Amino acid sequence: PRYLRRWLCPGWLLRQSPRWPLSQLLWRVHLKPSDAAGLLAAMPGLPALVDWGGGLVWLRLAAGQGAPLRAVVATLGGHATRWSGDDDVPADAPEAAGVAALAAGVRAQFDPRGLFRAGMEH
Repeated sequence: PRYLRRWLCPGWLLRQSPRWPLSQLLWRVHLKPSDAAGLLAAMPGLPALVDWGGGLVWLRLAAGQGAPLRAVVATLGGHATRWSGDDDVPADAPEAAGVAALAAGVRAQFDPRGLFRAGMEH
């Protein structure tokens, strides 16, 4: 029903929308609201939905455009996550070295034998 649309996740709505071609990958980008215009200028012509005053940008990209998107987003101090489709880049952006070291230390303290994350990549 229409009244439920405002409560649904925008990512779900974008995956279902006929205006957003499902042949392309859906990406979610978080950045400072003031940097949304810079992102859209750096990657012109892409279907985009801007939310949170520019702090959240949903993009549809063709396969192979994930790495250039991540490069642009990194220069703006944000991060991008692929929500649907397969690409040559991982769905989640790699953690910065300092964050990865901190996370590894916390995991080592709380799960020294690795019982709770066996087989997981992070």
